[in-house]
Amino acid sequence: MPFVNEFIPEADQAKYKSVEDIVIQKTTCIGFSPARQWTIDRERDIFLTRIKGGGADIDRRHFEAFIFYWSGRIIYIETWFLNTEGGDGQLRITTSRIDLISELDKHQQFQKFDMQTDREQKLAMLTEVFTAKRGSGVFNREQCEYKAVLQLAEGV
Repeated sequence: MPFVNEFIPEADQAKYKSVEDIVIQKTTCIGFSPARQWTIDRERDIFLTRIKGGGADIDRRHFEAFIFYWSGRIIYIETWFLNTEGGDGQLRITTSRIDLISELDKHQQFQKFDMQTDREQKLAMLTEVFTAKRGSGVFNREQCEYKAVLQLAEGV
């Protein structure tokens, strides 16, 4: 089953809420908002949900934080939106930079996520889910092809 963008169904709220609570307790990023939607592939047990945006702060307006759940792994991702091209019926390409990616370990502490081992596979998975999200998830109404381009900040 491919990724779908949907509001988080009531039946999935308990599983998601427990993951969200752990992330909020363990990260230093403040101002989280509970997610109401996600991009999910139930067959592969993967979901992505945005839990923080830059908001009104002009210096952080392109910042976003996400929970990426991948087959039992809880991964926290911080990105900066860099650019968008196209749209209006044409291919829309958005470019974002991943500045931080960390994974919850068995001791419930976030550690740097190992992007070096199987780097291409991991980057392909992240690109696939961010592309499926189509920028604004369930709120995206554009009738055009969409592609996410992810860059990794130095040291990620």
